[in-house]
Amino acid sequence: MPPPYPEITAPLRPQQIEDALADLATTFPTLCTRTVFTGKTHEGRSHSYLKIANGTGERPAVLVTGGVHAREWAPPDALVTFARNLLVSFQSGTDITIPAMEVTPLTGPPVRYRPWKIKASDVAGILNKVDLYIFPLVNPDGREFDLTPPIDPIGWRKNRRPPPPAGGDIGVDLNRNFNIAWKFEDYYDLPLYVSRYGEEPAKRTPVGDINQLYRGPNEHSEQETRNVESLLDTLPVHYYVDVHMFGRKILHSWGLDGNGNDPAMSFTNPAFNNKRDGMIAGDPALPLGRTDYKEYLPDDPPHKIRSRAVFIANAMRDEILRAANGGATPPAASSPQQNHSDYEVGPSAFLYLPVGGGPTPGCADDYACSRQFVNPARKPIFAYTIETGHPEEQGFHCNYANPPGHFRKINREVHAALLALLKVAAASPLAPPAPSPRPPNSGPCLIATATMGDAGHPDVVFLRALRDERLRATPRGARLADLLDRVYYSFSPAVARYIEGRPRARTAVRLLVIRPLVAVLRRALGTGKGGRR
Repeated sequence: MPPPYPEITAPLRPQQIEDALADLATTFPTLCTRTVFTGKTHEGRSHSYLKIANGTGERPAVLVTGGVHAREWAPPDALVTFARNLLVSFQSGTDITIPAMEVTPLTGPPVRYRPWKIKASDVAGILNKVDLYIFPLVNPDGREFDLTPPIDPIGWRKNRRPPPPAGGDIGVDLNRNFNIAWKFEDYYDLPLYVSRYGEEPAKRTPVGDINQLYRGPNEHSEQETRNVESLLDTLPVHYYVDVHMFGRKILHSWGLDGNGNDPAMSFTNPAFNNKRDGMIAGDPALPLGRTDYKEYLPDDPPHKIRSRAVFIANAMRDEILRAANGGATPPAASSPQQNHSDYEVGPSAFLYLPVGGGPTPGCADDYACSRQFVNPARKPIFAYTIETGHPEEQGFHCNYANPPGHFRKINREVHAALLALLKVAAASPLAPPAPSPRPPNSGPCLIATATMGDAGHPDVVFLRALRDERLRATPRGARLADLLDRVYYSFSPAVARYIEGRPRARTAVRLLVIRPLVAVLRRALGTGKGGRR
């Protein structure tokens, strides 16, 4: 159908999504190409992806996927809407306007959001300089099942692989099926992992798969997984985003383990098989004298992969906040718009700590990141998972009606995050990312850093961001932060030096002070666990 396109007011069925992609390729033939995968799903469905670009030649490529997990309704629909909006804007030369909206959380009063625009000049800059690939629905069989009444409030996560002849449950968790540490019992010291997290990172058999985490009979056993892998293997992808829900989180590499500097500590190195601990730096569960394994992710110039990964993730978070305020600045700290739109940024492996969850093998974003190490001739690949939505927006099954407007808000946030990443891609090659701005009177979290052993530890980053960003977002908060800094730095250097030289003191402060404090603050600020990626 020709534009203008109607607003999506109910979750699209898989065939509707395929029809929408075919329509875009027909309506915008010079800007949009649709490719249908040759393989079909277990239930015989075909699925496809779009390439959106104006021009040819060597350009940065961005791949965006959605719908890996069936019950996550919003991402495929938001990606279809995003593709439509980009194409209409480029062809007509008009801005993309996301209208004002009122969104009602499940608890609490409605929140009003101003209209927000994506400039036509930004759209033109993106399509003229970037090859954008959008694969909105990776798991059509699972989505069709989840959308078929009666709707299960928990939802269906997996695809619809038939159970084996010997018996078991239907389906494979596609985000445990990618060929990256798929055989986790070899990758990790599994007894140590289970003692720390209480369970294995995926299910090895389809029997009793209550949490829907069955990894499949083999790595990339599923057609849906192979489709994504084929794009990452054959296209010159420089940026990859996998859109999930829920939890308001932006996850960057790695998800296998913490990030490290030692090239020998790599998923490609069998010398570390059955020795990788999967624990965050300073975890008291790590046996004494044991080397803490950290998956290699370099931060050397010119690419500075680790720093740039964080830089881009923060850019996506910041654009979501600006969109929530309808303009060039984020909303005021502690305003309803800020409180209901603030995404947490961190590495995939540990962002759900301390409230639960651990490293996860076999995921799409780690497979994407791994391509540059399997083939060192490739350009760096920056891979992300976005967990959009929130329990207050009805979790996986967000409400499309207006009110309450849950899908409209999630759709805006997906647009904002992808806009930020695409603007970065269009500006490639990047200069080295500038250090995050820090107020002049602000310094490192000395005690937390000494206790956790790493200034980049997620708990340290969380505390520093709470002080330097949230607290200083208002004049009153900035004055309070200055007072706290003066008091803190009057004693913290001496305490930090004392802790650094005494392992027992470090452990006591970590277990009795830092971890409980961060857990309480995360829960109070709504940055706890959502859906597992």
